[in-house]
Amino acid sequence: MDRKNKMKTAAESSIPLQDSQQMLSTLINTIPNPAFYKNAQGVFVDCNTAFAETILGTACENIVGQSVYDLSKIIPQALIDICSQHDEQLLNNPGLQTYEAAVKCADGVKRDFLISRSTFSDHNGTVTAIISVMLDLTDKNRAEKLLQDRTAELLKSNEELNRQIKKRKKAKKTVKEAHREIEHLISSLPTILIGLTKENKIIHWNTVAEKVLNTSASDVMGLTLGQCRIEWDWDKISDGIAKSQTESSTLRVDNIHYRSADGEERYLGLTITPLNGEDNSILGLTIIGADITDRIKFEAQLHQSQKMEAIGQLAAGIAHEINTPAQFVGDNTRFLQDAFNDLIEACNLYKELIKAAESKPLSEEFIQILEKRFGELDIDYLEEEVPLAIQQTLKGVDRITHIVQAMKIFAHPGGIEKEPTEINKEIEKTLIITRNEWKYVAELVTDFDKTLPTVPCHRAEFNQVILNLIVNAAHAIADANSENSSEKGTITISSILDGNWAEIRISDTGHGIPEEVQHRIFDLFFTTKEPGRGTGQGLAIAHSVIVEKHNGVINFETEKGKGTTFVIRLPIDVNLSENE
Repeated sequence: MDRKNKMKTAAESSIPLQDSQQMLSTLINTIPNPAFYKNAQGVFVDCNTAFAETILGTACENIVGQSVYDLSKIIPQALIDICSQHDEQLLNNPGLQTYEAAVKCADGVKRDFLISRSTFSDHNGTVTAIISVMLDLTDKNRAEKLLQDRTAELLKSNEELNRQIKKRKKAKKTVKEAHREIEHLISSLPTILIGLTKENKIIHWNTVAEKVLNTSASDVMGLTLGQCRIEWDWDKISDGIAKSQTESSTLRVDNIHYRSADGEERYLGLTITPLNGEDNSILGLTIIGADITDRIKFEAQLHQSQKMEAIGQLAAGIAHEINTPAQFVGDNTRFLQDAFNDLIEACNLYKELIKAAESKPLSEEFIQILEKRFGELDIDYLEEEVPLAIQQTLKGVDRITHIVQAMKIFAHPGGIEKEPTEINKEIEKTLIITRNEWKYVAELVTDFDKTLPTVPCHRAEFNQVILNLIVNAAHAIADANSENSSEKGTITISSILDGNWAEIRISDTGHGIPEEVQHRIFDLFFTTKEPGRGTGQGLAIAHSVIVEKHNGVINFETEKGKGTTFVIRLPIDVNLSENE
């Protein structure tokens, strides 16, 4: 029995028609990409909610039964062009076609998509439909362009869409047609897709799973995931499956270590979704995902690039902060050099005096000459000023050391794993780096909770978030006081322990955030600053770091004419072995 028939037999024997159709519906609605298919006459047979609502701005039932031309008022011109130019070619020469196109979505925004299209045949081998899956490349293309301009290096980024899609209509097909459609959809997906029964036995294992995990479907069908001989972090996957089943909810598990076919250590990101029956009983599970190693490297490079850009913007101020103590360290050192020469001369006079006293009685004239020379050295003045100069010099060296240490922290890219972090100390180091940015426009008020325990953090990335928020606060105050530059505002930074959460609040006395742009504050590339003062990355990266990497919360409170407060909440009781 070949692998294809073996997969069908396993699936058909494990799940009856009704449940299979339900699994198909759930699988399609789990796909985070717009998808649709048309019959050979060009009429839409079905689509998912992502396509209907995001691309066309309507419901699925308003699309089914219509042709591209019937929907010409709402369907994007790019899709009309692809269908009119290539449908007949694809029907006559079945296979896989891919296109990159800019598609105007229902919200009026043009987004870049990779559109994969292939034919579907009935049990007689007759081509009956064209299936299309759309992968959103917009943010990846923008991010790649940004990195190309900044670092001349290009890394591919696979943006993940994790929004759950509502269930589509149950497929009214026979068991054989339902299973053929499931098999075709699974093989067409550009991601890992694994289907499990409620006993966690494998019933689907698509070609991408075979390639990424270097294990053929025929070797794993009917086994549990734990029985597969795959070098991966099984404990993390097992915990995710158990939690998803217990809570009957979709669960995302990222940064799963695995070893690729060439022996390289890489990372997976998996989304685990339970398949529920009509009585809410669990029929099985679907696991979709991909190799996210390049994405992790890309994000790390993007964060590091943004961090170094911020430090570059602060470089003049940091140089000024170092220059001030360096100047008085230099002045004091030169004073100590002169004082040392005077003290050596005094020592030589004492030697001369002792030598003269040993050989003959000292004359009054000789003693007066020595007293005059001692008076010119002003030993009393040196005795008073040298200790002060040494003390002041040591303080200057300490100040320079603190600044350099803070710079080293921000220059370090940080690791993948979280580490116990003293939040208050990290904020204080960030204040050192940004001091020249805020000291001319604002008074700084800090109120740190000394009882705050260590918090599991990606330390370097947390520091970058705090740096961005402090610089934004300084800019907001400077803009508010632009007509009276001598007036200073106030930046207030506090931390508190709130149950199982560490809460950090950063407030400014600027103008506040205009109501019409508040909903876009965390959008990538959106900024209200003039060119040269902002790239639109800071708050987007802050949101990604706090929400996605730390399972935390970041929001803001703002009042027109009074200022803005950004609130960060980080969970304290987190397993450090998990990268959430």
